[in-house]
Amino acid sequence: MKKQLFFALALFFTIGISSCKKETEANKPLREKALGRWELVKTETTLAGTVPVVVNYTSADYYDFKAGEEDILERKMNGNTQYGNYVFVVGDQFNITIDGKLYSCSPTALDASKFEFTAKEGNTTTKVFLKR
Repeated sequence: MKKQLFFALALFFTIGISSCKKETEANKPLREKALGRWELVKTETTLAGTVPVVVNYTSADYYDFKAGEEDILERKMNGNTQYGNYVFVVGDQFNITIDGKLYSCSPTALDASKFEFTAKEGNTTTKVFLKR
């Protein structure tokens, strides 16, 4: 009886250990990876069929994806601070509502030190380059 109990406990322990996944940066949800303050490096804006307009920013400019139920985005560009909201939808897509506009966004690069995404609103596409 003791042997059976020992083997049953050993089996449960083995299953418990092997089924636990350690969350790494690679398998975190997109929202968790994006949260926090990111320095705005530059934007490249294209109006359907035109040459991109590149704007470089200073270290004082940022995007801050705030945690919480309201999903507030704080954006500072050239001394102008704006507030809006963000929502991460199915897959790697997310939306930003700010300055009365709705942007449909897709990340192109995201790791611990770099976040780049494409934001589309109407026939305007903006590539946003952020870093930590």
